[in-house]
Amino acid sequence: MNHSVLFIELMERNFPSQLLNILSSGFKCHSRVLDGTTIVHLFPTTSWSQTRRGTITAFFVIFIDDVVMAVQRTNVSCYISSYCVSIFFILIAPSVEGLQKLLTVCEEVLDEIDMQINVKKSKCLRFGARHNCNCADLTLQNGERVDWVDSCRYLGVYLVSAPSFRCSFHEARASLNKAFNGIFGKVGRYASEDAVLSLVASKCLPVLLYATEVCPLLSRDLSSISFALTRVLMKNFFSR
Repeated sequence: MNHSVLFIELMERNFPSQLLNILSSGFKCHSRVLDGTTIVHLFPTTSWSQTRRGTITAFFVIFIDDVVMAVQRTNVSCYISSYCVSIFFILIAPSVEGLQKLLTVCEEVLDEIDMQINVKKSKCLRFGARHNCNCADLTLQNGERVDWVDSCRYLGVYLVSAPSFRCSFHEARASLNKAFNGIFGKVGRYASEDAVLSLVASKCLPVLLYATEVCPLLSRDLSSISFALTRVLMKNFFSR
């Protein structure tokens, strides 16, 4: 993120100059080289990429506000009631053509604020009756393509291309087994069953049930989640 662009955005919103000075001072970072506990070299970091992470997280929404407004002006956005849901760090459009238009608009605005779309971390996913049909490639202005995939990870949840919005819990089940085996391998044969169950409830269940309250669950999803948890409990009670 280009800090100069951030300062311009804040000044256009009449951000107090005193707070701008404080914010600017926070970006003046130094790095040091230690020999044991002795500082042998101290130097300023001049690259934007070298500033400490988290410094401007609170201002990121302001930074990309122009992108959000540009998407809303395209008239190809998706709405829930009167609220635009076409951009939540993802782009949502009713058609492939509309998605390409949103992508182009975002790329143009991001270029103005010195940011780029990383195609290696960007994927396209389709929901609906024609989810398994071949789609036209989405391209950036430099010719790079954004690939279509059958599933992708978003905020820790795996979305799956399907006739309706769907999530996959295969990775959650695998993570549950990994978390339980880590606990059971350390204390399972020495701690009481109640102690292990308490660790499972606090450390393993959140891994398995993460985001299930907002993801649509089919009967087979419920069965697979139940089966994964049953196997964990059986191992706790019968593998001692």
